Amino acid sequence: MAISQRTMALMATFIKVMLQLSLLIVLLSGLLTLFGRIGVNQVILPGHTYVDVALAQPTVSHSIEGFSAGALPESATLIGPVSLGAQVILIADQLLVRLVVAVMLWLGARFFAAIATAAVFTTINARRLLWLGYCGLGLTLYHELISPYLIRWLLTTFTPTQLTGGIDLAPFTGLALSCAALVMGYVFAYGVQLQHETEGLV
Repeated sequence: MAISQRTMALMATFIKVMLQLSLLIVLLSGLLTLFGRIGVNQVILPGHTYVDVALAQPTVSHSIEGFSAGALPESATLIGPVSLGAQVILIADQLLVRLVVAVMLWLGARFFAAIATAAVFTTINARRLLWLGYCGLGLTLYHELISPYLIRWLLTTFTPTQLTGGIDLAPFTGLALSCAALVMGYVFAYGVQLQHETEGLV
């Protein structure tokens, strides 16, 4: 069953709006992250254990209640004094992830905005899909395979804080979606090339 141009435009506009709302949420989350509103399941100090704390208030149990930017993995535990250096390292890691996600949402919103105007097989759309795929691939590799070990090394080397647990490797979904975006991007690029060749023959 063929989909009318009007139906396609409505669907693309709806997805664009959803992506824009998601982008706004990610930006607000980034602001909360900047202020240390990141949940930590446990902070263990000599003689006391604090639970459900905000990174900005590591010695106050349940300080994460209220608005937060999410949390470290549930099994993650900070051991030792949570110094300013440790907070900067953890916040920078979370901000980097949110920045890449924001870029991906922006690319997706621009892609569907173009689809809504019936500008489908264009060079810019192909580039958006390719950038989306490469960003997703880089984010998955960093978040799943690099960050867990890099953050531990940075904390152990430069701060009195240690991070234990929190490694839950699940890169397959991210890799599959990123590869799908890359394949679509190359298909779009090939479609644009064929379109130009066909126009050149007319």
